[in-house]
Amino acid sequence: MNSNKMFQLLKFEFFSLLLLVNYCSSIKLDESEVHGYHFHVYFYPGAQRSTQDAIVFRDAIQNQIYKGHLGDCVVKPVNMGPYGPHLIGNFETCCNKTSIPEALSFFMLNHGNLSVLVHPLTRYERMDHSGREVFLGPRIPMDTTVLAEDLQDYLDLCTSSEQFPSFSFSNSDSGSSSRKAAPKLPTS
Repeated sequence: MNSNKMFQLLKFEFFSLLLLVNYCSSIKLDESEVHGYHFHVYFYPGAQRSTQDAIVFRDAIQNQIYKGHLGDCVVKPVNMGPYGPHLIGNFETCCNKTSIPEALSFFMLNHGNLSVLVHPLTRYERMDHSGREVFLGPRIPMDTTVLAEDLQDYLDLCTSSEQFPSFSFSNSDSGSSSRKAAPKLPTS
């Protein structure tokens, strides 16, 4: 891909994100309800190049966190198969809202051939994944029926990266075709 086409693609992705932000502003969302953002990086575990690209990208993200360029972000373990609403291999980077400009710029410029789902973290998990999301790269199908309509107070607040060391893998596939369900919320 020549540099002009790459620039046009990045420009299109940037303006798409601006439209999403403008749309969210037009429906008068309370900014204090957005606690952070998830960046879900997708890859195909059966394809060596896709998996390798994802691992290299994950290490680059972790390096940016260690250097302080992506402060308030946490990289979580790699899922080698479906997990929650995500139907293929993936890993998540959770960023508090204070780090979104740097994180979004880094992901937009460096995701390469990998698709990245970006969504806000509010108490409305299903809507965050299926009405407030944007993709960098091709859209990847999800099963949002496993997500909660309303998380109430059970929000992901981007916990310490010490819990998720580099090269962490979750063998969520483990040779089985069944998909792990998203964690269930406690009942009151």
